[in-house]
Amino acid sequence: MAVTINIKIEAKVLKWARESSGLTIDDVACHFGQASLKRYKINKDAALLMETHSQEISFQLIKELAKLYKRPIPSFFLKKPPHALPLPKDFRTLSSEVNYQLSKETMLMIRRVRRVQEVTRELYDDMGMEYKFEFKKYSMADDPNKLANFIREKLDLNFEKQKSLKDQSMLFEYLRTAIENAGAIVLKGSFPLDDARAFSFVDKKPYVIVVNNKDGNETGFAPKLFSLMHEFAHILLRESAICNDFLYSHIKIEKFCNQFAGEFLMPTDSLLEVLPIRLKSNISADNIDAIVKDLKSKFKVSQQVILRRLLVLGYVGQHFYETISKKWKDDYDDGIISRGKTFVPIISQDQKALNNYGKLFTRLVLEAQYTNHITTSSAAEYLGIKAKHMPNLYNLALKSL
Repeated sequence: MAVTINIKIEAKVLKWARESSGLTIDDVACHFGQASLKRYKINKDAALLMETHSQEISFQLIKELAKLYKRPIPSFFLKKPPHALPLPKDFRTLSSEVNYQLSKETMLMIRRVRRVQEVTRELYDDMGMEYKFEFKKYSMADDPNKLANFIREKLDLNFEKQKSLKDQSMLFEYLRTAIENAGAIVLKGSFPLDDARAFSFVDKKPYVIVVNNKDGNETGFAPKLFSLMHEFAHILLRESAICNDFLYSHIKIEKFCNQFAGEFLMPTDSLLEVLPIRLKSNISADNIDAIVKDLKSKFKVSQQVILRRLLVLGYVGQHFYETISKKWKDDYDDGIISRGKTFVPIISQDQKALNNYGKLFTRLVLEAQYTNHITTSSAAEYLGIKAKHMPNLYNLALKSL
């Protein structure tokens, strides 16, 4: 007969574990409402009671809670919740309310960021390395256009190089590598677009940018490019942020970051170089699609960003901008504009790790493993893969890092 082991768990620790996972009490009740889990007899009232009155619960229930909250079992034995770092400032304006509940997927991504920051600091210390970020702190008193062109030069991106890159994904990877070479980690992850398109962390070093894998999945890679450079502007301003509106936001800092990203990806001088001044006020509904197609091939950005730049530079008026934007949206909703490929190829675990964690963090972890500062199993855990995939990741890294 199996022996049931009961362990006293602090109520506030259980509450912390749930809330930091982005789950509500109703989510917990729903989970334990499954037929296979009804033996625990956890309904909404029971779940609330566990978080208000410390009590002894079975070890099997702790294991199930650890699985649900995606927390290691030892974390439930704490006497009090650990100090929680604040979330980035909420600058979202599209279909969202400030401080509304983030989903469990987004909360898990934020925990992943914090773990990457913690591991990076530990590995730098263990290996006697110093973390550096190349760029000083800027402010909104700076001119976003001048700053964008200065950063383009520092990241070694000129118009000829931008035109020569095959597509949007290649430009994204080029800029991601350049930003990481400057010292900021760029992570990718999947979480609801209703939560955010991207966010950034600068309250602790290393600085981190997170780009949503779902951003632009149906319309190409271009939206991720704008997200990346918008968040890099937040890094330069040393302002952590959760963002979702990269075109219309009325918030001052978001307007600055949008202007920076727009000028960075489509510099005024380069745009004027390929778009004759005679076209000012001569762009119409009849020729806009051809103009946008040509500019997309050169700058590798989305049609919406192009139209916005044409508005900013006075090539089109506000009414034309709003009319064409609405037409494009209606055409997309009606299926007239292609939604792109929906097929997502299966990639290997080693490639997935490199895609999601980027070159800077991956290189650091592999170097720590190679110099015996950490074990293979620890390296695999840090990169979210199984130890058996580490040799493949190492070989992949040799080709790409």
